[in-house]
Amino acid sequence: MIEGYESFPSLKFATMKIAVITPFYKTPIPWLEQCIASVQAQTVPCTHILVSDGDPSPMQPRGETMQLIQLPQPHADAGNVGRAIGSVSAISQGFDAIAYLDADNWYQPRHLESLVALHHATNAAICTCTCTLHHLDGSLLGVSGACDGVTHVDTSCFFITRPAFGITAIWYLMERQYGLAGDRVFWENIKAWHLSHAHTGLPTVAYRTGYRSSYLAFEVEPPEGTKENVQFPPPGSAGVPIWSPLSLQSYQPFQLPLPLQLGHDDDSEIVEDDLSLPLREINLIVFPDWLQPEDLLLPELTEVIRSLMAHPNKHQMTLLIDTTAISNEDADLALCQVLMNLLWQDHSTGQDDLEIALLDKLDSQQWEILRSDIHYQVPLQHQNHQLVADRQLTLAPKFLIPALEEPG
Repeated sequence: MIEGYESFPSLKFATMKIAVITPFYKTPIPWLEQCIASVQAQTVPCTHILVSDGDPSPMQPRGETMQLIQLPQPHADAGNVGRAIGSVSAISQGFDAIAYLDADNWYQPRHLESLVALHHATNAAICTCTCTLHHLDGSLLGVSGACDGVTHVDTSCFFITRPAFGITAIWYLMERQYGLAGDRVFWENIKAWHLSHAHTGLPTVAYRTGYRSSYLAFEVEPPEGTKENVQFPPPGSAGVPIWSPLSLQSYQPFQLPLPLQLGHDDDSEIVEDDLSLPLREINLIVFPDWLQPEDLLLPELTEVIRSLMAHPNKHQMTLLIDTTAISNEDADLALCQVLMNLLWQDHSTGQDDLEIALLDKLDSQQWEILRSDIHYQVPLQHQNHQLVADRQLTLAPKFLIPALEEPG
């Protein structure tokens, strides 16, 4: 046993609802079985979501704490699409935290316990650990010196809590060429987003290494089939891709610059310039009732965006989403979840020239200016009717979404 691991204090408080996500494709059965057994042996409750990335081998869920998502074909991206789809499933099911575990790795029994304890002690949105390196036959080489929670964190060492769920979109946004270095892209984006993070320093993940340098570092002859380390950034790339937490390539949320200088004859011109909206020839607005349950509201937003993405004039459209009754962080997370749902259901990332903007809180004069540029209101079954009336848009032309129309 690695020194320091057993000394970690046991939890005495209620645990979180945790999902462990494991993508797999043609993983040797004994390795996959070891992976599954290590999750089942955790000292805090968790649910194991396995994502078959087109793997032809049969696999059946085992009990209520194991789920299986079967993708129709492999994506050849080192499991990134599988992690994205597993993440959106976990988020939609209401999990409090997401951990990842590669199919050829395994957890020590108190791995999740130690990360939950660190989260409760620090309130960090993301918690990480280090790992031990193992021979392909499973035997111990030693503790990794690279997975330090500063310069690098391996995929299996991440513990993501709800305030940071938006970062999971990085798994599907990165191009395939970054597949083998996906954890490095993920970590660099975490740092660029300034998400709070904390590191246990405990080697609670066992990493089965296929890289020659790992063996040479411990003066062990590399076994047959090992490879050289992945170059990062990959040859031919422009560097490490960083996505803004408020753009994600798929929409353009914004905040109004405040305070506005009002009280002059040319007020309307000043306000219009300060709005800086991505308005186009066709501007639509939707007023979700954010007090409704997510399982009722988010499917409606998904249908709205799906329909607009399929519209022949989508390159001329901007969809404005009102966020009056929700925080910017929660609105950002909700829209990220909608876009990930579209990825899962339609294999679409939403990058088809449709502009989407989250509307921050506007005052009456700003609404007066904006109203003249709105061409359609998109009705929802669960919309904020009072707000529609307050914004004097009740009689505005309606852009109807067939899937949302009341039957009969």
